[in-house]
Amino acid sequence: MALTIKDLKGAKTILYCRLSYDEVPKADKKKDPAKIPKLKLQIQRFKDFCKANGLNMPKPEHIFLEVASGGDSTRPVWLQAINTASQMKGKRF
Repeated sequence: MALTIKDLKGAKTILYCRLSYDEVPKADKKKDPAKIPKLKLQIQRFKDFCKANGLNMPKPEHIFLEVASGGDSTRPVWLQAINTASQMKGKRF
């Protein structure tokens, strides 16, 4: 069964954004992930979606950013996001 916007109302939010190493311009490779334009754009699009649909915004501590290969299931920030989500009480997406 597919979720609808109505199903997501009132849920707590966590945002995980990732870029592959090869997607990051050379000039951005040493930057803090929060300062990489492509990741900033992902965050903004998610926030815009939440706002447009009346959904809760993620708390700053629930926004996880990473530059890593998507094929690596042991990505540290990914695991941190999953762990945080599993410990949250109530409805979440």
